[in-house]
Amino acid sequence: MTNLLKLNDLRIKLDQLAEKIISKLKDRSRYKLNPNVYTPGKARVIKNKISLFEYALKAKEEYYAKLGRYDFPDQEPITKNLSYLNINKKLNKYRIPKVKLNLYGKIIGFYINSLKKFCKKGNDSWTYGETADCDAEIIETLHERINLGKFVAKSKLKKNPLLINLKGKKLEKALRNMKREKEVVLNARKMAKKYDFNEKVAEKYFKWIIQETLNVEIAYIGGKNGNI
Repeated sequence: MTNLLKLNDLRIKLDQLAEKIISKLKDRSRYKLNPNVYTPGKARVIKNKISLFEYALKAKEEYYAKLGRYDFPDQEPITKNLSYLNINKKLNKYRIPKVKLNLYGKIIGFYINSLKKFCKKGNDSWTYGETADCDAEIIETLHERINLGKFVAKSKLKKNPLLINLKGKKLEKALRNMKREKEVVLNARKMAKKYDFNEKVAEKYFKWIIQETLNVEIAYIGGKNGNI
């Protein structure tokens, strides 16, 4: 198993997830905007109170829960009230506590608002299923990528224990690594070019991802979870 408390190992995983995000965004760009997928009652809906997108995301996470995905410390479900969820954390060798964050609204809001930047307008009912499945996979990967901020924070705190005494802007400034951030954005543009995806959209995505990951780091250290 990769040692997620080593910053170099963490960066390898972060880069792998970055490529997966760009690849799946390219997949999504092949389908129309399909707004009906996000509207309850409009697209092959199981219940009128839920959209096909919401259904696909929850169904995917319930499947992952059955496989034991959420037993691992670097994995967290983004949806609430899964009907099958048995997290015993026996495999949590890294002892990473939970950080209470509301990532559901942030990630989904950013993602859905971004679709008009790289998807053609219109509805194509033949691709509703593929669209919802692709959406769910992207949300899962974005959530996993941002959630790794806990491990990044733990690693940085181990290297510099005095971070625990900082708050607000001082903590944010101490946690930032501008050289690494520029490298992440540059790599995102390179991957976008490789997959023939919009480079400006990729850059916007990863600048947002960097900030949200940093917010997780701040929440983790600011809450003094580093002592746990």
